[in-house]
Amino acid sequence: MYTEKDLFSNNDEQNRGNFDTDVGILELFGKEPLENLQSIISKVTGLGFVTADFRGEPLTCMTGFTPFCKFTRERGNNGKLCNLSDAFGIVRSAITRKYCIYFCPCGLMEVAIPIIVHGKFLGGFLSGQVRCNDAPDDIPRFSGLIQPEYLEEDQAQVDEYFAQLPTYEYQKFSDIAELIYLMVNQLAENEMLRQQQYDSHKIQEQKLTSKINELEYENSSLTKELNYMQAKLTPHFILSLLTDIANLSVLENAPKTNQMAVALAQYLKYSLCTTGDNILLSDELKQIESYFNMLKIKYEDAFTYSITAKKEIDMLRIPSHILFPFLDRAASLITVNTGHLDIAISIFCENGYTTIDIVSDYNPDNEESNPASSFKNFPDNDTFRSLISNIRQRLYSIFGNNYEIKESYQSNSKIHDIIKLPISHEERIM
Repeated sequence: MYTEKDLFSNNDEQNRGNFDTDVGILELFGKEPLENLQSIISKVTGLGFVTADFRGEPLTCMTGFTPFCKFTRERGNNGKLCNLSDAFGIVRSAITRKYCIYFCPCGLMEVAIPIIVHGKFLGGFLSGQVRCNDAPDDIPRFSGLIQPEYLEEDQAQVDEYFAQLPTYEYQKFSDIAELIYLMVNQLAENEMLRQQQYDSHKIQEQKLTSKINELEYENSSLTKELNYMQAKLTPHFILSLLTDIANLSVLENAPKTNQMAVALAQYLKYSLCTTGDNILLSDELKQIESYFNMLKIKYEDAFTYSITAKKEIDMLRIPSHILFPFLDRAASLITVNTGHLDIAISIFCENGYTTIDIVSDYNPDNEESNPASSFKNFPDNDTFRSLISNIRQRLYSIFGNNYEIKESYQSNSKIHDIIKLPISHEERIM
């Protein structure tokens, strides 16, 4: 049994959280779409229609109402009797959760078709206004309880309007009610699902907008901090400081310190002053030589290098600083071990690509040590992987998939790296 308290409640806990209890029929469909739907169904079935809330109060204009019903509702207290009859049908359909066929006080067959969404009763369609001669005896009948009242002079008009009313077989009327019940409730479920999806998308949009604003604020803060750091460490300040160190090293008779300060100044001048992401290959090789000179000063005979490139390819352009992670990785071997390191760089053009071949040959003093193992176990290996990942992203943004990076061990003592890039003589603004 349903009580008044749970008449309009949802016993399905799963649906409870998915449904807004404040949503009514008009909020779900809209008045105009409902009236259009009423009009279409009325034309097809020949029945009158009106949409009512859970109290039986009309929410839309009356569609297809017969002259008899319109005339009767306008006379005396008959309108209240009709409303009472409508309320009965609506409440009964809410309790039974299915359409309810009954006879109004005028003896006409009508039906209340409930609209239930996610277990919530929102109201329903009231339809009918037809005569029926074969209805079962258990169909509720108001005509035996209360009767409409008419003025004596209205009786002739009432009889004329009544004679115009259509007559339906009970089974046909019941089938129409069943069809409308299934159709309308499916439309209501679909509309509620659409609105829920829309609300969900709006919530996700708000979350994404909030996250974007948060990231933009964070990016703005980091940009300001970076600009502040760059303002404090200007290239002119750093290079001036290194020049002072080089001069002091001469006064203190420290030739290696002087050489390192000069080499570092040349290296940083390129790194700090080079802008853009597409530079001359010859400039990049000069930068690499500055880096190698610092390694040479530090390790002396333990480090050797060679760079082989034909002069005509010096004017080719490549993204800046893409070779240094491979060179740093090789240098790490001699940093954490003793022995000899040779780095050979060869550059050539073939089949529309610039190929840069880096061979790092490390020979440890201890013949039993495995340089390949030393490289894998080097503490900064994760840092190297991160740098390579960034380089791949840069190259992809420039060339798409039209580039290649190969890393492999040629032998136990050699690390062989190959970078292939499309030949480019154009200066890009990145």
